[in-house]
Amino acid sequence: MNRREFMTWAGAGLLATSLPVALAACSSSVTTNPTPSALPVPGVLPEDGAAMRPIASLTDLKPGIPFEGKIDGKPFAISGNPSKPESIVAVNPTCTHKGCITPWNAETKQFVCPCHGASFDDSGKVLKGPADKPLASYAVTVKDGKIFTKA
Repeated sequence: MNRREFMTWAGAGLLATSLPVALAACSSSVTTNPTPSALPVPGVLPEDGAAMRPIASLTDLKPGIPFEGKIDGKPFAISGNPSKPESIVAVNPTCTHKGCITPWNAETKQFVCPCHGASFDDSGKVLKGPADKPLASYAVTVKDGKIFTKA
């Protein structure tokens, strides 16, 4: 193979490998992942004037065991003493370090991140890093035995 043949084949190879990328870039049907600024930021929950709505009742709460659920696809965990409504807090158990869901560990009485080991108490306070911000919290109101939030 002489130099001219090599350059011809190299040019054809470069063109063949670049063509699909160029076509995909020009296509309007290509979907991309959301940019980081479009993703929810851990620790920041919407305060857009949404109406308060019920997410649990006081009878759902058991001392030392958060009541967990989802509202509009977002996880929440409610804890506190049902006989003291002012002690009730609701948090989003999404780790503020890398966004992993932190399940409740009944043995240690903590939310523990399965990704990097961060832990949080039932009110969302950081107990162990690498997370350095508390879990996001939801504003809650208790009325007629029901727990309401804006989420």
